[in-house]
Order: sequence, then C-alpha cells, then structure tokens
Amino acid sequence: MLRIPRRRAGQKGFTLVELAIVVAIAGLLFAGLWRLMSSGTQQLAEQAAADQMQKLANAVKGYLSSSNGQQWLATASWQNNLATGTFNLPLPAAGAPAGSTNCKTTAPMSTASAPSASSLWRDFCDYLPSGFSAASINPYGQAYEIKVRRVSGTLGSAPTAYEFMILTNDAGGTNVIPDTQGGRIAALMGGDGGFVYTNNNVCGSPPVQWACGAFGGFAININSYSSASSFTASSSGGRIASRTFVSADSSTSSPWLARSLLPGDNATTPVFNTMSTSLVLGGQQVYMGANTTATTGGGNFNVAGGDITGQGRIVLGATAGKTGVANFNNTGGTGAAVVITGTGSGDAATVNSGDLTVSAAVNANAFVYTSDRNLKHDIVRLDGTLDKLLQIEGVSFRWNSDDSESMGLIAQDVEKVYPELVVIKADGTKGVDYGKLVGPIIESIRALHEENAALRHEIERLKR
Repeated sequence: MLRIPRRRAGQKGFTLVELAIVVAIAGLLFAGLWRLMSSGTQQLAEQAAADQMQKLANAVKGYLSSSNGQQWLATASWQNNLATGTFNLPLPAAGAPAGSTNCKTTAPMSTASAPSASSLWRDFCDYLPSGFSAASINPYGQAYEIKVRRVSGTLGSAPTAYEFMILTNDAGGTNVIPDTQGGRIAALMGGDGGFVYTNNNVCGSPPVQWACGAFGGFAININSYSSASSFTASSSGGRIASRTFVSADSSTSSPWLARSLLPGDNATTPVFNTMSTSLVLGGQQVYMGANTTATTGGGNFNVAGGDITGQGRIVLGATAGKTGVANFNNTGGTGAAVVITGTGSGDAATVNSGDLTVSAAVNANAFVYTSDRNLKHDIVRLDGTLDKLLQIEGVSFRWNSDDSESMGLIAQDVEKVYPELVVIKADGTKGVDYGKLVGPIIESIRALHEENAALRHEIERLKR
C-alpha cells in the first residue's frame, strides 16, 4: 500500500505529490495560454491581410477613377484590337525613386498631348498606401498582382464599365493560406473580397482556378483575365482575391442602390444606381411598392438636392395592412417638398383611387370638379333645398389639435339632412364634401328669387 508522506511540523518545501500537482496545473495553464495566443495571432494576421487588400483595392479604384486613370484606360494597348481585354496595372518597384520609370515624375504631367500609358500609370504611386511597392507582401508572405478588364465601352476611349481583380501571388505554393482562414479573410473584406480555395469546390472546378467571392458575391475563373496577360501560374489555391466592378453610373464613394431590371433597360451590363445619382425614368415606370417585410409600411426615399425626371411615371403602390407608402419631407429647405410640373397634354398628377389627405392649407389657382353631362345619368333637379339648408347651422369653433380658430359646419348636422355629402374616413371621423353644397345653395337662391318675384308682383298689384 502506497503511503503518502505527511508534512511534518515546521517542514519547508513541497512533497512529491504537491510538486506533481503544481507541474500539471502549470502545464494546463501554459497549453491554454499558448492556444489563446496562437488564436489571437491568427486573428490579427487575418485582419491585417484583409485591411491591406482593402487599402490596395481603394488605391486602384481611386486611381482608375481619376483623370489620369481614365486616360490610361483609353490608351492601353489592348484598346486598339480587343473588344474585351485585360491588362496589368504595374506596381512600382521596391525603393524606386521619384522620377524613375516606376513612379511619378517630379515635373507635372502635360495634358496638351496624349501621354503614353507608361507615363500615365506613374501617378498610381500617389494612390498607394504609404510604403507600398511591388515587393510588399501580406502577413502570409504573398505578393500582389493587379489586372483590369474591360466590360463595355467604345474602343479608343475609357470603358464605360470595367472591373479589376487583385490576386495574391504564391507561385511556389509554399505560402498557402488554409481554406478556413481564407474564408474569414474574404468575409472581413466585404462584398469585393474573395479567396481561391485549395480543396473545397466552392464556386468552380478545379477550385485552384476559381476566385470565390465572400457571401457568394462572385465566381470568376482566374484564366478569364488572360486575354492579354495572365496572373502568375500557380497549381495551388490558398490565395486572397478581390474583384471590384465600376460602371459609368457607379460611384467610388457612394453605396449602390440595388434594384430590379426595368422594362426597356437593354444595356449589356446591368445598370447599378447609387444613392447620390439622378434616377432618370427614360419613358418607363418605376414601381415603389410598400416594403412587404415591414409592419407599418415601406422605408424612406430621400433625394438630397437631386431631381427625379423623365417621361415616365412614378407609381406608388400600397400593400394591404400597411399604414403608409411614401413620405416626402422638407426639413430645412425653403422650397416645397414636392414640385409637380405638367408640360404635356395629360395631368401633372393623378390619384386614381383612395383619399388624398392634407393636414395643412391647400393653395391652388383653381379646384375643378368633374361635371360633364356625358358622364352622368338620372339627372333630377333638386327640390326643397331651402328648407333643408335652414336645418343646418353655420358655426365657429376651435380645432382640438392646435386650438386654432375656424368656422364651417358640423358633419353630424349635415348628415341628418344630406347624408350623401358626409364621408366617413379611415379613422372613423366624419368629413363634409363642401363643394357639393353648391347645388342646394343655388336651388335655394332660385327658390328665394322666385318667392321674391312673386312678392314684388303682389305688391305691384296692391298698389294698382
């Protein structure tokens, strides 16, 4: 039987059992701490790789959107012989001094004559993150390559739509990023982020030739960028990719406004509007239906200083159970929230069904009621209108909402005499169609006129 020696009074140090327990606990703590440190280091590397790729993508997008970038796109060699093609966006060589062929010249570039492509891309250095060069690598030891591809446009001019891909280069296959980490890096980069997987057939076969976008945003065969020159060949995946699409109606700084394809929009490349560009209807209808997932109606549609113009119509469609469709608010400007100008033969605005509710004053040059005889039948002259009108009292009152003073009629009083002139609104309150009181008033005046004429005739007879 094993006997555990007991500590004697005054004895110092540890027994063998206590020492073994301390060593075991220390080992567990060290192992856990090591895993925690390794996990933290991995997360930092993933975030750093995503941030570096995003910065480079923003630099490329900023340069290609500049005037020099647009000139370079128009003067690229493939423009002359390919409807669709790819070309490299060179990165400056490591340590290249200003004025060299790999970086911007010290003197301002002349725009008097068409500059060569090589002189134009030198300005790209100014857009790169600080210290970035062709020798720059990500935390996994991978370098960068950039390809730009035409999507649509006229040869000899800057393309109306183009896209560019940035792919990390691991030609030797020695710095492969694991698929699990690559998926997380792509997600950290957002919608433009992507990854070339090694084993998992995520978006194409074979997987090492396909760049797979985060959230299923895109799936592109890397070889499709090889019209003029291809990415460095690699037989392995484990590389980070990003794909950015730019069109004439997209913005480098504004989020895209996703929408369905409109009737008549036959552009080769689908149109993407931004929240800061004008929405031109172009003779078609744009339906702004209520949000089917909302509980109280749709969202907000704001045009900050812009216009909605065109020869088409804006049809605001309500959905059953929703409390609103669209709000037009003027929160600080001096003009009206909505201005409708009709220049054709039709109406400037039409409400086909439902009530038009206005909680403030309505100013207009004229209010015209539909009253054509050809639109009516069973026409009968009103009778006894004077007696009926005398049953209605004109009153003065104050509104409960703002205590403002006004005058008019009480709907419940009118309803007793002319129920057809009283409208019950959605909230249960009652309103009076004042315009239709014109008929009874005219007939009452006619009755008074006839009575007055009869009295005049009787007075003349008595005088004689």
